[in-house]
Amino acid sequence: MGNVNLALFFCLLAPMVLMLPIFHGSARVTLIALMIGFFMACYSAEVSGMVFSSIRTEMQPLTIIGTPIIEETLKLLPVILFAFFSKSDDRLLLEFAFSVGIGFAAMENLNFLASGIFEGTQLYAIALRSIWGGIIHGGNTLLVGFGATFIHKKRKLFFTGTFALFSLAVIIHSVTNMIVSADQPIAFLVLMLVELTYFIALIVGIRKTVKA
Repeated sequence: MGNVNLALFFCLLAPMVLMLPIFHGSARVTLIALMIGFFMACYSAEVSGMVFSSIRTEMQPLTIIGTPIIEETLKLLPVILFAFFSKSDDRLLLEFAFSVGIGFAAMENLNFLASGIFEGTQLYAIALRSIWGGIIHGGNTLLVGFGATFIHKKRKLFFTGTFALFSLAVIIHSVTNMIVSADQPIAFLVLMLVELTYFIALIVGIRKTVKA
């Protein structure tokens, strides 16, 4: 990790570690998931940097193709491990998955701020970008987490379903990055509306399925 990113990571991590002895149950699981999301965001930035430096090509194709695969894979790993070892109920697993994505989005936004990507950007645009990050990372991790709920129920459905949902998450992420890279305010606003619709539909659909 870069020095600035590492400093930001520990600045966020330290206060939350102090909260762990006080919180219990699902609240503690949420805190741990957020911290895992922080770490995965920093680690994915390092992995992406190494991959990009070893491949001599334009940055845009790598951002559209490489970044979504790397980020969605790293977010998937803790969710699968939690589902496999915890044997928790579906609700707690989905909360864990969503919290990993939200932690990832929060750390990514801070890394962007520290790296100067937001320099000269209007506050409303930064706010929209931050909301979009939460929707895309939290939503995609929640989507994959839904597939992981079948790990102790139907193994065949778990393997095929999780891979299919992971592929869908990568595609959504890739298309989103492609639209954002166009840097057009109208396109970005349309993207926000589409992502918000996707996020709401995802939550409603998963809640209905889990309750059933």
